[in-house]
Amino acid sequence: MRYITKMNFSGKKFAGLLAFAALFGGAAVFAQDKATLDLLVKKGVITQEEAEAVAKQSVLIVGPKEKAVKKLTISGRIHTQFDYISVDDQRDNAPHLETTQQFMIRRAFVGIAADLGGGVKGEVEMDFAAGTGSTVQGTGGTRNLFSKVYASKYFTDIGTLKAGYDKVNFGQEENTSSARMPVVERSLATYFFTGDFNDGSSYRRLGMGNRRTGVFWHGQTNEKNFTYSAAVTNGQQSVRSFGAGNGGMSYWFSAAYTGKLENWDYHAGLNMGYSQNGNSAANDTMRDMWGINPYLTVKSGRFQMPAEFLLASVQKGREDGSDAVPWGVNVTPRYTLCDEFDVVARFSYLDTNGRGLRISDGVRNAPSPAVNYDRAYAVYLGFNWYIIGDALKLTMGYEYARFMDALVLGKGDANAHALRARVQLLF
Repeated sequence: MRYITKMNFSGKKFAGLLAFAALFGGAAVFAQDKATLDLLVKKGVITQEEAEAVAKQSVLIVGPKEKAVKKLTISGRIHTQFDYISVDDQRDNAPHLETTQQFMIRRAFVGIAADLGGGVKGEVEMDFAAGTGSTVQGTGGTRNLFSKVYASKYFTDIGTLKAGYDKVNFGQEENTSSARMPVVERSLATYFFTGDFNDGSSYRRLGMGNRRTGVFWHGQTNEKNFTYSAAVTNGQQSVRSFGAGNGGMSYWFSAAYTGKLENWDYHAGLNMGYSQNGNSAANDTMRDMWGINPYLTVKSGRFQMPAEFLLASVQKGREDGSDAVPWGVNVTPRYTLCDEFDVVARFSYLDTNGRGLRISDGVRNAPSPAVNYDRAYAVYLGFNWYIIGDALKLTMGYEYARFMDALVLGKGDANAHALRARVQLLF
């Protein structure tokens, strides 16, 4: 038998200790196994001081419940945000609106993804900042705290099939992760088209796209620059319940192509969707709805600019019972100054075609009079400070929004001013 003599704690000895612990601990954590450390001290392999040093560097290893799971990934997203939003209602005898001033936890995502091998995966992600009393919850019942719940299977050289709860492809800005967005909040056009329309007090937002329960296909072709997807989901968004409860279905299709033209890289695509019973009027009568969303992103050097057009038709979408055909535009130029900083602007325009929206429908958390406006536009200017890339980032910006053509007697316009700052931490 070979004996190990006592010696000073060195890098080689520490590596040997790791190997020893791995053999005897298996999935257990070597640094937290007090019995093993005590045995090593007793045998003279390490000193008591060395054992205590190892214990301080403990690492927790979490093992999956099912043996079939090959890999577990835990992720998180924390958004701490400040909003200062004032509104100037220019109608005659309009009431004074209190300015919004608040710190909040905008998002607190925790997700777990499991890889079972053979192309089989699953993911569950929840926003713990979206609970009762948060700015995410409306007045029309509890909103889902989940952002993803699905199982998927990858078929080699064909594509990936998902079943569960996820976003469909509609709205370029909506489908840009909040972790990657260069602005603090999405635009008024995006919120109108893809935001939750059933908030208990408002049936103005369309509720196109966003999160739904169903089956999703992300296709793969031999042409690597070409991608496509399709989905069949519940007719209504599933942000309040995983079931729609209205008997309708939705059908979604998208295609995109990535290419290069001289010094410009581009990504162009088209999203389309049709929802049976996907929207409702104030009397809760369900309406059919369809929408199209062409988009283009161009990039050259340090400059990039995504742009999109949104158009929808809502059956009997106006209060007078006629169809509404709203449309909107988002353009978001961005310039990288250096690795740590970039500056960004955004122009958003929305024409509701008589359906109407309130200020808080387009400018999140804004004080809002009980008035519907037919048209609106907004201009945003801001910057991003990438302290540790996207993992630790400060996003700050000012947005001016103008709401026009109030759909009430005593017509008038309104201005909104929003100053926001957000700190992001990803793990």
